[in-house]
Amino acid sequence: NGFTVTAVRQTAGALAGFAVSGTGGSGMSLPSSFTFSGVSEEDVVGIASTVLTTSPYPGASPTGSVVTFDLTSNGEALSVSGLSEPLVITLASGSGRCAFYDTTTSSWSTVGLTTVVSGSTIRCYSTHLTAFGSFASSAATVAISAVVVVLAALVQLVLA
Repeated sequence: NGFTVTAVRQTAGALAGFAVSGTGGSGMSLPSSFTFSGVSEEDVVGIASTVLTTSPYPGASPTGSVVTFDLTSNGEALSVSGLSEPLVITLASGSGRCAFYDTTTSSWSTVGLTTVVSGSTIRCYSTHLTAFGSFASSAATVAISAVVVVLAALVQLVLA
């Protein structure tokens, strides 16, 4: 039921490769190619990180917090979507796989996301910004992933 908000300001021209640390170990790293069309390099961009300890969204609940990052300039929300290089959302709690809340379908989705897990840290690679959370992987998904890895190794041995 709790939430925390962290806000930073940066000029638009200095956003490429910029990293933002939220509370509780969450964070966002913008790609080195990041730019906004229609925003001058001198404009100040506000970046707000919100960490919600309980999901406000219907349906399945993430295993950890829900994290959002919102960007604004001159009092207007900036849309971040369709990036050619993914940005990285870091989730410090949870397990399994990244998902984002799809406002079009009103459900959590993994479409277009890549998840990298390192210890208890989960990195979500995405070409857009919305709400992100982590969800436990089902035993079947883990088993299928293990089979794919074994088969790939066998193919490498046969082709070598």
